[in-house]
Amino acid sequence: AATLAKVADLEKDATKRAKYHYATAVVCRDEIKDDEEALRHFTLAMEQDVWAVPKAFKAVQRMLSDKNDWKSVQRAYRKMLKLIGERASEGELIELWTGLADVNENKLRDHESALAAHEVLVALEPNNVERHEKLSSLYLKSGAEYAEKAAAELQYLLKLFPARVDLYKSLSLLYTETEQTDKA
Repeated sequence: AATLAKVADLEKDATKRAKYHYATAVVCRDEIKDDEEALRHFTLAMEQDVWAVPKAFKAVQRMLSDKNDWKSVQRAYRKMLKLIGERASEGELIELWTGLADVNENKLRDHESALAAHEVLVALEPNNVERHEKLSSLYLKSGAEYAEKAAAELQYLLKLFPARVDLYKSLSLLYTETEQTDKA
């Protein structure tokens, strides 16, 4: 592993350097059983050329999840989103933002960050009804400061599903709770 790491450090080409770091990480993880060093090299591989070794992020995500280190998983998702930037496909962005939303909501119980991730997902997939339903649910749980956004999401869903009584009930309750009884 040390030899591969030295070769990586000497390599001038970023893509090759990324591949050497990835190989070093695999050896550290699978042969030496040094997870910290493996994580370091997987991260270096991602930083050198995120496109050269797409499995690096998956390895980081899996290793950190196995350790229940959710804050680090959150950071890994954010780092990956930053690294891929605007070169990512819509599908790649959706996968990453979905993972980040899940970690924020279900593992860290970070409601604000989960809400922000779901807003991005709705922007990426404006016709995805499930995303709108999830976002409306999160807005409804977020209190009065999100009442307008919750109402907008519920109204959007009502346009698509005018027969859904549950949506009318949620909207009426929202208006009642926010003292907008004229709209209820």
